[in-house]
Amino acid sequence: MIPRIRALLSFMLSKKMVDQLVDAKSPSELQSIFLPTYYGHYLEEIEEFTPDEIELVLRRHVFEVFTSISKFVTGDIAEFFDALITTFEVENLKRILRAIDTGRPVDEIMRYLVPLRKRTLAYYLDLFAQETIKQAISKMPKNKLRKALEAAYPQYEQTDKIFVLESALDRQIYTTLWTSASTWKKNEYFATRERSIITNLVGENIDFKNILITLRALSLGLNPNKFIIPVAYRLKNELNKAISSETMSDALDIFTRSPNYGPLIDEIQKKEGLDIPSLEIGFQRFHVRKCRIRLADYPFQISPIYCFVLLKYFEIHDLKIIMIGKLEGVDPADIRKLLVMYN
Repeated sequence: MIPRIRALLSFMLSKKMVDQLVDAKSPSELQSIFLPTYYGHYLEEIEEFTPDEIELVLRRHVFEVFTSISKFVTGDIAEFFDALITTFEVENLKRILRAIDTGRPVDEIMRYLVPLRKRTLAYYLDLFAQETIKQAISKMPKNKLRKALEAAYPQYEQTDKIFVLESALDRQIYTTLWTSASTWKKNEYFATRERSIITNLVGENIDFKNILITLRALSLGLNPNKFIIPVAYRLKNELNKAISSETMSDALDIFTRSPNYGPLIDEIQKKEGLDIPSLEIGFQRFHVRKCRIRLADYPFQISPIYCFVLLKYFEIHDLKIIMIGKLEGVDPADIRKLLVMYN
């Protein structure tokens, strides 16, 4: 499995190549830069470089990559891999639900969707086509995500806050992912270091999620305690204080003084600001950097899978934003602000 991941890593685009894509002056130049890359063979029979064709290329690639990994994982690793991929499916679901709630046109959210596994673009478009969120939920497969949304729906109706449904999805899937990571081969001595590594990665990501959930809840006048993911990795004391805060500003001040995450929040503030979107993308970039470093370490069994999947997801995320943004004439500086993997 590890040699397979090493091989897949070698196909990922360099930052230099991505910078060339961002700076391309025309669709033809964009295509000429993209065609010689690993992704180019998907475009051999395409005559016109369009957003739909780019969508197809990236979707085919990510499906093939994750399918090839799934063939080599079994047992506990397969369960972890499934939960990990589902975290990205949740991001797609949240975007769809948010778009239905706000009435945004489908074109505005298409560039941010990264279809994975059996959840094709058609599946998400079918959900989006529903007139109400309740109808969209009813079109979902009968699984734990749908159950979580159905349980949270009455509160959504009461508050009219889409955040209620988004946090319900996060609580469900990240609790599952944490359980899988923290119990990884618990009774096997030689799995101790690997379990420590994966719980550090997953736990840190959950801490980031809980910071954002707390801030969003308070900004909406809601009690964060009802929405946070029930896992406190390195944030327990600060989180307990923050969820009792009266304002988002008070909670942010508590997080800023965290010995574990305060310096990172300060760094994000200096570069981007302290609004919630800036913190979110700042946390994502930091976590991606950590995964890059971790993949350079001695490979064990499960942490390389986590890191590679995360990097591949954000590579596709960034490429989609770049390619479609360039075809739509978006300024390169504005494109770069949205990149995670290649920022």
